Amino acid sequence: MAKVKVKIRFISLTYLLKLFLLLCLSFVLLSGLCHLLDLHINVTSSLPYGLYKKVDKTDICKGDIILFCLEGEQAEFAKKRNYLTFGSCPNDMAPIGKKVIAKNRKPRFEQSKSVPALSDWYKFICEKIEESKARQQLSLVKAEKSLRR
Repeated sequence: MAKVKVKIRFISLTYLLKLFLLLCLSFVLLSGLCHLLDLHINVTSSLPYGLYKKVDKTDICKGDIILFCLEGEQAEFAKKRNYLTFGSCPNDMAPIGKKVIAKNRKPRFEQSKSVPALSDWYKFICEKIEESKARQQLSLVKAEKSLRR
C-alpha cells in the first residue's frame, strides 16, 4: 500500500496581517468608488440584494425603486430600535429602499381647479339653488360614488 504525503503549510502571522490589511483597503476603495459613481449596495431584505445605480428622476412611475430618508418621529423610532445602519441621510442613518407599487394623485392644492372637492361643489350648489335641493343632489352624488367601488 502506498503512503500518501500530506503537506502542511505554515501561515505566518505577518502574512495574515497583510491579507487583512489588503481586504480592508479593498473595502475602502470599493466604498469610495460606489460613492463617486452614485451606486448603492443593498444587503437588506427589503429589496433584492445587489448593486443599484442612483438616478435623479422627477417623475416616479409604478415599478421604480426609490430611496428615501426617514425624518422626525419615524427616524427617532428607527434609531432607538437600531432598525437602520449608519448611512448618508441627514440624521446619519441609511436610506430605505422600496419598490413603488402605486402612485398617489397630486395633493389637493396642486390639482387643477376644474376638479373641485365635493364640499366646494356643495357650497357652490347651495349658492345657486336652495339648500334642500342641494342636499338631494349631494345624496345622489354620494350614492353614485359608492356604487363605483
